[in-house]
Parts: sequence; structure tokens; C-alpha cells
Amino acid sequence: MAVTFQFDLVTPEKLVLSQAEVMLTVPGAEGYFGVLPGHTPLVSLLTAGVLTVGEGKEAVRYAIAGGYAEILPDRTTILADRLQCWDSVNVAAVEAEKRAASDAELASRDEESTNKFWKKRLAFAELCLDVHQQYLHRSS
Repeated sequence: MAVTFQFDLVTPEKLVLSQAEVMLTVPGAEGYFGVLPGHTPLVSLLTAGVLTVGEGKEAVRYAIAGGYAEILPDRTTILADRLQCWDSVNVAAVEAEKRAASDAELASRDEESTNKFWKKRLAFAELCLDVHQQYLHRSS
């Protein structure tokens, strides 16, 4: 059995990562699940959460807004709607986005679809800040 699998992390804008990997922890629609080499084939809807790439102190965490995962025994591809790596969060920009999303969400209470959009933006901003806090605690 292989000790690594090919991992590709993609957003609508670009290929973020393409590397051999040993383990992932993925925020699936039904809850978090792990991916190791030789995993049973699976396609999963992803929800907002933390994508962990690798294991132990070497693991890298991403705030992910949602998307899809295709898991095969020797390859995994994550198609992320939006994501932010924990070590590259621009706190000032995320705080500004959080305030804007919160204001817009309050203003759109009567329009359900618009309100839902802003709630998702607000939740992602908060997730980015949480992931960044994890990074700060890890590096101190």
C-alpha cells in the first residue's frame, strides 16, 4: 500500500497546491472525515470548516467556505469555493469584510437569498480569524 497520494487543491481562480500527501482532514457535509492513501472512492460536498493538510506539527490548515472533494485511492482533489491559509490571513482585511458582511446581512433581513449570502460571507470571515488564531498559538 502506498504511503502518500496525489493531492490537488483548486479554487475557481487557481491551482493552490499539487503535491504528494499523507493525510487530510476534510469538512464534509455530513461531518469531518479523514483521507489516507488507499481511501475508498468517494465524492463529497464540503461545508465551511477547516481543511487540514498533513499531520502533526507539519500540518497546514485552511479556512474553506465549501466546495467538493473527489477522493480516489491514489488521488484526492478538493474544489474549494473560497479558502484562506492560516498563515496568510490579513486580519485587517478580514475584519473589514466581517463588518461589511454583518452590516449587509442586517440590511437584507427581508430578502432571504441575499441575507443567506451575507451570512455565509460573515461565517467565512469568522472562520478565517479562528484559523489565524490557531496559527498564532501554534507558532508561539
